[in-house]
Amino acid sequence: MKTFALLLSFLAATQAANLRSTTSAQDELKQEDQQARNLQLINADLLNGLIGTFFEPQIDDLLQGVLGDNFDPIYLGQETTIQTEELELALPPNGLVTCQSSASITYGLGYISGLSSIQVNSLELVPGTENINIGMQNILTPSATWSGTWLVNATLDSLTAETSVTLSAQACGIPLEQKVTGTTTLQTPSLQASLTMGGDTDNLILLTSTSEITTAQAETIDLEFGAVDAGIELGGTLIPDFALGNSFDSFLLNQLVNELEPRIVDLLNQALTEQLPISLQQ
Repeated sequence: MKTFALLLSFLAATQAANLRSTTSAQDELKQEDQQARNLQLINADLLNGLIGTFFEPQIDDLLQGVLGDNFDPIYLGQETTIQTEELELALPPNGLVTCQSSASITYGLGYISGLSSIQVNSLELVPGTENINIGMQNILTPSATWSGTWLVNATLDSLTAETSVTLSAQACGIPLEQKVTGTTTLQTPSLQASLTMGGDTDNLILLTSTSEITTAQAETIDLEFGAVDAGIELGGTLIPDFALGNSFDSFLLNQLVNELEPRIVDLLNQALTEQLPISLQQ
């Protein structure tokens, strides 16, 4: 069906040329412009279908390999400290004596797990980014060069992060420090990647068997997350419940984005470069 649609596009272009002898110069230009736009849309649709059908499984394998080999698990070892408002702390050993005190809370990140569970759901050409040049040196075997920007949309099962919370305070002159650890789960994580790609088709009639990607580069990676479920048990500790509030969520998400996104871009580009040229033949 794709080859048939392509042949129709060439027939349309031929009909536009024949109109020169029967229309005015102004009408001719309008009709030729419309035929050119229609041809570009048909070819962009063919190109999007070709890349989506034959390259989507390959980019899925590449992302799973990059994330599985390099990021699952990955140790971040990041910490941040915030100052709290004045707290009422129960002093050890029995907690019967309380004291007002300022304190600092330190959040820590250890190993992050789950990135290899990525699954690509779609690979779509960004409308208007396509650039398709058709060569008609041989009308029986028309060729083409093409390029464009594609968006990869993927989801992950879930991510877990080793996390810790440490409270440090001076309560009534008594130094206090307590640390608790646990596992935080990030719900409904997703990834979107922007890829610029270009390639050649030696024979448009044999579209799939003569097409290959010759250039490919990841421009951006965007990680997004849903709810943050901090699995740290605070019961019976000096650390107040509000220590795990918005400040913890922001710290965790910012660290993941800042640490992981640029690393994934670099390693994905290395993997793409090693694979080029990539044949689109089944």
